[in-house]
Amino acid sequence: MDVLSDIRSIVRDDKRHNIKIYVESGSLTVYLDDDPANLYQEEYLIPIKYDVDLGCCIIPFHEFSNIYHSNSNLAGIDVEEIELIHNIMYYMNNHGEEIEKLIKEFAWSNRETR
Repeated sequence: MDVLSDIRSIVRDDKRHNIKIYVESGSLTVYLDDDPANLYQEEYLIPIKYDVDLGCCIIPFHEFSNIYHSNSNLAGIDVEEIELIHNIMYYMNNHGEEIEKLIKEFAWSNRETR
């Protein structure tokens, strides 16, 4: 399975969020940016992170609370977002091995030098 294509399939029908996928050593994070007006300001990001060391998917509390604390006019997360978050987290928890392979593909130590 192709992790990036699978995540794209999960969010395909969501017209409210921009998606950013961040791959770093030991984790893959999907950011949902609540941006129905398409302003691309990344103000209301929801981080959904697969952590290799933990072997599971989490919403990093510190990162999440910092984003939402700085945007005090935000009402909160609604049921549609919870469903989308659940679907992404469920996928990531059940495809940890593929996510780990993807992370290793992007690791500096595995890149060829010219």
